[in-house]
Amino acid sequence: MDKQYKSFKQFYPYYLSEHMNPICRGLHFIGTLCVIGIIIISFDNIKALFIAPVCGYGFAWVGHFFFEKNRPATFTYPLYSFIGDWAMFKDILIGKESIINAKNATVNWGIGNITSSPVLTSNYHLDPYSPAIGAASTTGDLQTDLNGDPRPNPKGSLPDIGAYESTRALRLLRTSPILDGLVLDDISLWNDKTSLSAHWKKFENNSSINYEYAIGTYDVNNIADWQSSGSDTFITVTGLNLDHDSTYFFNIIGIDAMGRVSKTSTSNGVLIDIIPPSIISADKEWTALNPVLGDLKLQLNISEPVVAGLINLSSSQGDQYELEYNLIKKEKYEMTISGPFIGGDEISIEVTGLQDRAGTIASDTILTYPVGYLSDYNIDGLIDASDLSEFVTGWLSKDFQYELGPTVGKVPFLKPDVDGQFDIYDAAAFTRMWHWSLNKSGKMIPRYYVNSGKNLTSKNENQTLMINVFESVSTMYMFFEYPKDKVVIKQLPQSSSENKIFLSDLDTLNGELLITAGFLEPKLQSIEVPYIIKGKDDVSIKATYQTFNTSGEIESQGTKEITLKPVPKEFALHQNYPNPFNPITTINYDLPKQTDVNLIIYDIMGREGGKLIQEELTAGYQSITWNARNSFGLQVSAGIYFYQIQTSDFVKTKKMIILK
Repeated sequence: MDKQYKSFKQFYPYYLSEHMNPICRGLHFIGTLCVIGIIIISFDNIKALFIAPVCGYGFAWVGHFFFEKNRPATFTYPLYSFIGDWAMFKDILIGKESIINAKNATVNWGIGNITSSPVLTSNYHLDPYSPAIGAASTTGDLQTDLNGDPRPNPKGSLPDIGAYESTRALRLLRTSPILDGLVLDDISLWNDKTSLSAHWKKFENNSSINYEYAIGTYDVNNIADWQSSGSDTFITVTGLNLDHDSTYFFNIIGIDAMGRVSKTSTSNGVLIDIIPPSIISADKEWTALNPVLGDLKLQLNISEPVVAGLINLSSSQGDQYELEYNLIKKEKYEMTISGPFIGGDEISIEVTGLQDRAGTIASDTILTYPVGYLSDYNIDGLIDASDLSEFVTGWLSKDFQYELGPTVGKVPFLKPDVDGQFDIYDAAAFTRMWHWSLNKSGKMIPRYYVNSGKNLTSKNENQTLMINVFESVSTMYMFFEYPKDKVVIKQLPQSSSENKIFLSDLDTLNGELLITAGFLEPKLQSIEVPYIIKGKDDVSIKATYQTFNTSGEIESQGTKEITLKPVPKEFALHQNYPNPFNPITTINYDLPKQTDVNLIIYDIMGREGGKLIQEELTAGYQSITWNARNSFGLQVSAGIYFYQIQTSDFVKTKKMIILK
């Protein structure tokens, strides 16, 4: 709808002015009567009702084209024109309007001619844009209008054509919409703080009109005062200092050769946006428990809506991963990078050409996402017992999220090519990554735990420390610290099979031993640590341990001191000391293995003088004292005696002397 008429009340006087010819009014009246008759006659025949508008508009348009000789208002104001037709019909019926004698038809209110509608207001005064303003000549005109006001008004101007004299000397020029920018469509955003542009169609399509412009925010000209652009309708103002996130408006007035001026026409305004868009946050999600196996989903949130941008993907290992991305509501990028990935890879997302609606382009942004290493389930950068526990738990439960192999590539940059089963390939993959993780730091770092759960139990046998593993244990971590000058720990054999994964690392320089073991067939068993003690004294070592059950939960942990017993290589019976003695002496003997032992005292006649030992003993350097008393507790007499050791594999006799 034309902005000139904001209501039907404003429109109706104009409508009547377009129907001044009596024949035209009569044809309108007849057409409306026909419409009413057709509606009454054809009320039950819907198809016939379509004849009504044809008949009504047919009579009306004949009146316009052949008698009124103007263009029907229906073409410009269809709704108001439809209502106006019925309003005029009613006014004619009640006598408010006449078919034969339209208002102003018998009185000459100004000598002159106009070629278009006089454009009247609701009270039949001339609209400020009316071509009748100042269109009459001074010859023979009435000196006053219907109100008795003097004509012309203002004094010295030409009178108007109309019953009421306008207070304007000249009519207003009609304006055109002011469009920000120089492109065809109006722009709402601009990215240059030093210049602004605007354009518009010539007012009233008149090439002789000159224009003035001003730029403002809260006022029409507080940024740039009024200046002439001549007849140019495309202008650019430079040398400005505009503020980001502020809106600026162009204000235009037109002046023609007759001195007629338009009202100020204002643009919709343009918002200055000189700050480029940016990625303000990035959300990531690895779709698999083992990040290497799944996909990487990213959401890049942008500081403002954008209209353009490109996403490029690269890999530090040179792999070509599949990338899909979409710009959602111009406010965020959602993307999926499809795995499996190379363990230890680094994925780079480069955002280029990010452009906002003002045309401001951001600098390129690079976001990097490190891929966890194969076997590092908890993504802490280490492949250790906790990862082995998860791997074993997944293996036992046939949960293929934990699958690792087969793999391609070199350690540590292994890429899984899983085959849907747990086998030696998976065990081998974990083993390789465990050793790499251990070696990359160059030194084993002990972890100490507060004691909880079952105590660590062990025993010494044949120069071997035997650690008991309960049936409920699926994974075990042990770290030993030992005095390297007193004991030698032997290297343990490595094994990776479908039954057990046994991993160890021995640091003889620092006196440290690390053991990580996974039991794929949990049962009561032991871990054996062979050693050699330098000397005959017991040696204390520190053991830190942690065990996991088949559900991957910690079953026990803590730190414990363990005593290692030296074991001789062969049986031996040593000379007692002191010798001769009175009344106590010490007898030392060596047992290279656990065995039944008898240690018996004989006198010089071969009679048994006492049995010091008669039991099974563990291997080791053994010792016992004798107080020169027999089996009955009686003191024996001084003299020569013999002591003899008896085992299944060894018998030895030595002589000793008791002094008075």
